[in-house]
Amino acid sequence: MAISASKLIEFVSVVVKNSFVTFGGKIHQLVLGIPTGTNCAPELTNLWLLSYEFLYYERQLVNWDSLGQGHQLFLLSYKRYIDDIFKLTTSSFDLREALYFDEDSDGIFPKVLNGPNGPILDPLKVEMEINKSCDFLDLTLTLDDTHNRITYKLFDKRRAMKVGDKVMSDLRNFPHLDTLLARTCKLGVVTSQMHRFNRRCFYARDFINETVAYCKKLIREGYSKPEVLAQVGAYKHWVPSKGRWQRVRAILKRRIKLLALG
Repeated sequence: MAISASKLIEFVSVVVKNSFVTFGGKIHQLVLGIPTGTNCAPELTNLWLLSYEFLYYERQLVNWDSLGQGHQLFLLSYKRYIDDIFKLTTSSFDLREALYFDEDSDGIFPKVLNGPNGPILDPLKVEMEINKSCDFLDLTLTLDDTHNRITYKLFDKRRAMKVGDKVMSDLRNFPHLDTLLARTCKLGVVTSQMHRFNRRCFYARDFINETVAYCKKLIREGYSKPEVLAQVGAYKHWVPSKGRWQRVRAILKRRIKLLALG
């Protein structure tokens, strides 16, 4: 659905002018910004920052041929989701000058986005060396300089977090077997997670490892191994560029059948 600029301004104004928080038993109107938990907060944040990025790109692209290699690489690779930024560039490129502007510089964002402890928007860098990696959102990105490409696999920060003596990634993140949900809904998590792993894993081996680990959790929590295997075998959205699905499916089934849950 498309809306006009005036209608968008009207909608945003309603949100901004009707933001309230409770504190000390009283209701207070928020007069600067919007609450983080507001449903549209991520979209509004991205839209606001995008307006600065669009103007910056518009200014730079008219002079593309005169830009240095580092600056061109920055413009071609720049990605952002709220306050996470990924980019590639050379060491000769002044990133801080590109990110922030004032009266004397031509950057993307106003310096008001610098917080008391440094920049709110702080870029994650991958240096120009073989197999250098960084975690960006829910991906681990690796610069494969040998093949001139960026590869990726799933990044789950819960694997480094603990609750007591338990690793958070080992905790159940799917319906309890005894819940009143239909069995198809419960088993449907296998398909939905396989979709996620398929999109987040560049290599088939990472997809296989993630799928097997997830199925192990399901079976450990009482899910039927034959039913889980059937759900895995019925998956139909494999990306052929990663290899033949028949071979990947056979490996998955073999490894799941051999799972020792202990």
